[in-house]
Amino acid sequence: MTENSEKKLAPPLTREEVRRLHEIEGNPFTDEDEAMFDMFEREGWSTEQQLDYIKNKFAKK
Repeated sequence: MTENSEKKLAPPLTREEVRRLHEIEGNPFTDEDEAMFDMFEREGWSTEQQLDYIKNKFAKK
């Protein structure tokens, strides 16, 4: 890809923004969700690492 054709991604959502979206969708955060985001923050995971983890987690279900 050239510099002009690269995908431009929106900045990642904060945990509070994600929590609010879940509430709007009728799917509130669980203790498991909170623990997952705690792990991401504690271990300093990049956005890409977080997305890969979530995609793999739900691909197995």
